[in-house]
Amino acid sequence: MRSLDGGATTVGLLFAAPACGAVLASLTSGWAGQARAPGLALLVASVSGFVALACLGLARHPALAVAILFVYGFVQSIEEILRYGLIQSHTPDSHLGRVNALWSAQETGGGAIGSLGAGALGRYLAPGAAIVLYGTVSAVLALALALTLTGLRSATLRPEPEPG
Repeated sequence: MRSLDGGATTVGLLFAAPACGAVLASLTSGWAGQARAPGLALLVASVSGFVALACLGLARHPALAVAILFVYGFVQSIEEILRYGLIQSHTPDSHLGRVNALWSAQETGGGAIGSLGAGALGRYLAPGAAIVLYGTVSAVLALALALTLTGLRSATLRPEPEPG
């Protein structure tokens, strides 16, 4: 992403695009409660988000970068909705406060740690190459997790009741 040759308007659109995607995902997320395989959808959204970041590093036109960031915001919001729903439905009431606190800490710290890693790559690589490498490595790691986390792939929002 050498330069998108844009001014203040381009910067504003780039900053707004993920939020706009997230809003659209939230407004259309009614399907999530009835999803047959929300765990699998969560994993697909996670991998898709990192693939979108890798594609962002290849974007050479502002409109393409805005569209990619819109998609990124959309899939990240879907991923968060599904993750939170799965956490809420699979955590016993007695542990829900602690698990929600950990989820909140991860949500806050995860982005900061990812930004730190991306920034470190940017010190040694051109910005576009750093974004491509960061997105690709993250997508491969997320895909590896998706392939190994069989329990999450088959998770539903309505867990089986425990006997007794």
